[in-house]
Amino acid sequence: MIRSAKGRGRHKLFIGMAPGVGKTYRMLQEGQELRRAGTDVVIGVLETHGRADTAAQAEGLERVPLRRLLHQGVWLEELDGAAIMV
Repeated sequence: MIRSAKGRGRHKLFIGMAPGVGKTYRMLQEGQELRRAGTDVVIGVLETHGRADTAAQAEGLERVPLRRLLHQGVWLEELDGAAIMV
């Protein structure tokens, strides 16, 4: 989410027709550009699918830790909705 001059946030969606077309990579590039311009950028969840170039684009950006929960004897990690709203 990007905070506008009016103090209200805006959302931007990155949509692609197939895996690997560059949605996450481009989103992280824009996040880096915004960070360099002084905007706070925070990653809620990032799945790189093992792509080193994508992981490199996330370096230096703040991340919200994932929430760990035990479900039927299996530890899972998911977006921490409460933490992301702070």
